[in-house]
Amino acid sequence: MNLGALMAGDENAFVKGMQKVEADINKNIDDLAQKNNPSKALLEWKKTMQK
Repeated sequence: MNLGALMAGDENAFVKGMQKVEADINKNIDDLAQKNNPSKALLEWKKTMQK
């Protein structure tokens, strides 16, 4: 994803792009949690970011 292009575009496209980035990060954290038994700190951070 080209963040520079998102920032240069309109606000709606930027918001949608950032929501996609957030969803991708959350999915990656969930995938890693299943594979690697992460620290509680990472899972707590994810919970606070979703609020």
